[in-house]
Amino acid sequence: MATNYFHGTLEAIIHKAAPFSSCFPAFVTIHIDNTTVAETTRNGQHEWNQSFRIFCAHSAGAVVTVALRVRLLVLAKVRILASELMGDEGEWRDFKGRLEFSMRFWGKDGMMDRVLGSFPERENCGVLLYQDADHGEGFRSPVGDYRPRRLWEDVYRAIDGAEKLVCIAGWSLNPNLVLVSTNFHFFF
Repeated sequence: MATNYFHGTLEAIIHKAAPFSSCFPAFVTIHIDNTTVAETTRNGQHEWNQSFRIFCAHSAGAVVTVALRVRLLVLAKVRILASELMGDEGEWRDFKGRLEFSMRFWGKDGMMDRVLGSFPERENCGVLLYQDADHGEGFRSPVGDYRPRRLWEDVYRAIDGAEKLVCIAGWSLNPNLVLVSTNFHFFF
């Protein structure tokens, strides 16, 4: 069964860039859709050999973009459809040009089949995947202005706004457990 999710681990090795002249250090960024998920160190040698392991929870229509940058200027950009990486699961793909890098994707072994096994998969059903449960207000991502979803806020809103049924797959319930937030401003 084809999955509608780019869910698993994306591994990337950024090798080097073709020689170019710049008085500023160069660096490479990896984006999934419009979110920066990895960034190399900045150096003037244009050779990194840095590897990244990126945990993904996106739609299968996502686009992975690898960009060579100097300050705000983009010198080279490669776009890869997530569905292409999913088709070659576990196989390294080498990209050569102005920017040389390798990439492979490992899918989350049957996770979606287990989660959605009791319900038929539907288009536009509003299923959300969370990379982390929650971060506090002071959380600042090391890769730009990425703001992760807030699981507990979303769960509260779903329960509070439910008209018929709330289904949270894979959970068990302890009725004696009370969840208390340090700041309630986002619930009201």
